[in-house]
Amino acid sequence: MRGVKYFKSLNYDVIIRRRDLDGEQWYEAYCEELGRYSCYGIGDTQEEALKSFMAEKDSFIEQLYESNEVIPLPCV
Repeated sequence: MRGVKYFKSLNYDVIIRRRDLDGEQWYEAYCEELGRYSCYGIGDTQEEALKSFMAEKDSFIEQLYESNEVIPLPCV
């Protein structure tokens, strides 16, 4: 059985997009496998959005693992 450390160490392809709404701009980072609206990060810069995503990804994977949910694997 694979532990939570294994799943947290997997490399997911991360998509970073600029968002604009009512004159405000920010960046959103997510990966398709974990769900765009389930696990994502935001920030004023691409770097901040990626850092936010990585922290959220770890928390999300821990939550799935502790709930005995299926943890999606990265696409190869």
